[in-house]
Amino acid sequence: MMEYKNSWPSRKLDMALAALTLALTILASATAGWAQSTETVLHAFTGGKGGVFPENLVADSHGNLYGVADGGTKGFGLVFKMTQTSPGNWKASALYNFTGGTDGSDPDGLVVDRTGKLFGVALTGGNLRCKEAEGVGCGTVFELAPASSVYQFTVLYTFQGLSDGAQPTSLIVDSAGHLFGTAAYGGNNSDDCGGQGCGTAFELATVGGVWQGHTLHSFDTTDGPNPASALALDAAGNLYGTSTYGGIGSCTNGLVSGCGLVYELVAGSGWYRKENVLYQFLGTDDGAGPGAGVILDSTGNIYGATSAGGDTANCVAGCGVVFKLQSGSGAWTESLLYAFSGATDGSNPRSGLTQDKAGNFYGTTQFVNGSPYGGVYELQSVDGSLSEGSLYSFADGSDGGYPIGNLILDLSGNIYGTTSLGGNHGPSCGTDGCGVVFEISPGAK
Repeated sequence: MMEYKNSWPSRKLDMALAALTLALTILASATAGWAQSTETVLHAFTGGKGGVFPENLVADSHGNLYGVADGGTKGFGLVFKMTQTSPGNWKASALYNFTGGTDGSDPDGLVVDRTGKLFGVALTGGNLRCKEAEGVGCGTVFELAPASSVYQFTVLYTFQGLSDGAQPTSLIVDSAGHLFGTAAYGGNNSDDCGGQGCGTAFELATVGGVWQGHTLHSFDTTDGPNPASALALDAAGNLYGTSTYGGIGSCTNGLVSGCGLVYELVAGSGWYRKENVLYQFLGTDDGAGPGAGVILDSTGNIYGATSAGGDTANCVAGCGVVFKLQSGSGAWTESLLYAFSGATDGSNPRSGLTQDKAGNFYGTTQFVNGSPYGGVYELQSVDGSLSEGSLYSFADGSDGGYPIGNLILDLSGNIYGTTSLGGNHGPSCGTDGCGVVFEISPGAK
């Protein structure tokens, strides 16, 4: 029986930064910030059956919100839905509680398609071949399909921990209903990454009405080991992703060296995908640890953030950067859009980027002006340049603390996300809190 040691025990708090295990020294300094926006807690989790550590918020075309959390009635995680019942009032309900058996446990990677179906991954559970500290099983891919007043749960694929991978960490869906994702372990290179395999990229599609899974790429220690971020898809069907380690640079987690990279899986005939490494971070001014995935614009430029690298004046390993990759003359070049300073602008971005129609970027940081509770920032596009401002700094009180997962925007410019802690500090949640779903209404800039 293969044993998989979970390298992501603190991913509920900060997957990219915890994986880097960076020693950070944040120095408070006065810098001009934007006016604080208004934050509203839409739901505070209560722990136990009510859930804890929410993340991975997504929205459907009707404005309903969905996410995953730990806990639940069986203690193996749940999928929740939030519906706005009246202006300013939201109702939260559990759509499915995982049992830790063949259905999986520790859900993540939630996406919603155009018909309202939900798809996601369970990090563990399923096939008992894999064992690790948090549970048993190699993980599953699941579907939740709306049916009258309930959602029908179906396991679409169960990982075997072999060439197909183990512990799936992300998922996206294309317009044809095909699913693409990454698994942190397993693959053909089983001797790499501490003998656990360096992970895979996979595709699931229906063939004759039956879901089939195929490995698109098996990673090694150099080309994108242990991928944990969601893939991005362009109009031609090419996939783009990141790894926190691998490539070049002096970063290491004890098993894999390199400061991270951005890769492409080129669309081809059938299931096969050729991989190209587009950029390898040096771990200096250009950034390090791009663990949260990338987004694309209409011309094919790639945007993302790194949790370290950049300015080292206030952060020992660098405060993190926002970057752009652009293709030209057969090569990809990086340009820095913003380097965090560790002051009121924040430091060590933990989420991927979200972009609005005006070209503004939004994300979250691990620290804000020395506070460890995190914040939400905006990079505003003005005359072709970007100006950064802090929209909200969490206090780890009833407002929440430690934001995790990407942000989503509505048509009015309101921002939605989750914090892994804060909120309810009752008996079931202790002094840390169980986490919240929040809304931020932007203020004056």
